[in-house]
Amino acid sequence: MTQFEEFLSILRCPFCAGGLSFKPQSSPPGQGHYGILACGCSKYPVLDDVPVLMKGEIGIISHWNDGVIHAGPRTEKLVADIERGVTTEALMECLVFPRRYPLQGRLTRAHVWPVGLGEKAGLAQTRAGLRSLLERKDTRAQDVFDFFYSKRSGNNPYLSEYFLNRFVMPRYLSAMALVQRMDQAALPVLDIACGYGQFEHYLTRRGRATPAVGVDFNFYQVWGAKRWVAPDAWFACCDASVPLPFKDGAFSGAICSDAFMLMPDKPLLVSEVERVAPGQPAIYARCGNLEVNPPNPPGGGEMRPAEYLELFGEGTRHFADAALWKHYLMRRNPLDREPARLDDLRWEKYLTYVRHPEALAPAGEPEGSWCHGVGRLVLNTVVRITADKGDHLETEFMYRTVWGAYEDADMMCYTERWGRVDKAQLRKALADPQSAAASDLVRRFVLVGVPDRYVADNLAHLRGTGP
Repeated sequence: MTQFEEFLSILRCPFCAGGLSFKPQSSPPGQGHYGILACGCSKYPVLDDVPVLMKGEIGIISHWNDGVIHAGPRTEKLVADIERGVTTEALMECLVFPRRYPLQGRLTRAHVWPVGLGEKAGLAQTRAGLRSLLERKDTRAQDVFDFFYSKRSGNNPYLSEYFLNRFVMPRYLSAMALVQRMDQAALPVLDIACGYGQFEHYLTRRGRATPAVGVDFNFYQVWGAKRWVAPDAWFACCDASVPLPFKDGAFSGAICSDAFMLMPDKPLLVSEVERVAPGQPAIYARCGNLEVNPPNPPGGGEMRPAEYLELFGEGTRHFADAALWKHYLMRRNPLDREPARLDDLRWEKYLTYVRHPEALAPAGEPEGSWCHGVGRLVLNTVVRITADKGDHLETEFMYRTVWGAYEDADMMCYTERWGRVDKAQLRKALADPQSAAASDLVRRFVLVGVPDRYVADNLAHLRGTGP
């Protein structure tokens, strides 16, 4: 059985809970599997290795307010396209959005903007850009982020910075204080609302490599995750407000980071996670505290600390997110600490909860290894080189946006504002990522591990024997 067939074997229909049969369709050169999954009630498309286990429109949804940026095609149209062999066109329909033009909003309100013609022109323009991304051999995840979160995309432009810098954000380190303690297992770890699959990258590339499956309701993200961020993991496009599209006991653990407060049916999701990963660690990271401003999301969805605990049930451990990234940096196991009193969490905006904490391993990464150092070592994505002084580089850390500075202010605590980096040490680190030189630069957040096709290599001249 191939890895793709193993992945399909754990799927089930989220609506009738029936098994799914797969009918393959020929794939375009350089792309993954295409075909149709069928059960007793429905048919679902598989596009470039990604099953779409949803009904209705498969479009682009806003991260901020769940508003629809572009509705996209309906599932039945995608199925019909694949059955006709129009595979690349079906993929493109799920990824394009109408480009926004300068003054479009003002002209629309004045009733002088040609809405239909403008949308048609905007779709044609993004379609051309998307084809360029697909055809280029040097496309990286950063290019994909910039494409989907440009100022003309209708999405929040800050999200390009958010996803690019994810591996060094406090929220990622907080989650990693616990995620690194998920044992190596034959069964995969499930990541709910996975975005671009940064957790999947870590799990599948760490020394104790563990299979991983990510799900999100935004197709363009799970597609990008599979192509550019975590190619060894598997992804599905589905809606976590209905039963999960997986068989009972399919997973060795679960993660839901920075998203649980967005879930419309939280009790259902908690019960579904227990069904697919019974008795296994379930990490609900960075859950918003209703009593602390600003509300996230603006429309509601957060709960109070005690309400989360009541929902998750007896035996759940809770943590202040602001404490977890410090535990990560100090290489401490948060589970060894006494739980914080709920009263002490009153002014903590973000909280993390772990169901079945006893199933986590006491040890994380071995001494000298860091979660944020897993992958190809590159210059920290929040740092830029300001001068090359011959034997050393001078660097500067600066947020790209005001929102980034607000959201990730704690990054300033552990990232060198102005740095001096010895080039001889850099060469040693890049030549041998397991060396003490590499460990030191990763510890200092000068270097960070990323997927192979994540960002342009601005240290290429130091790999090998260059000047």
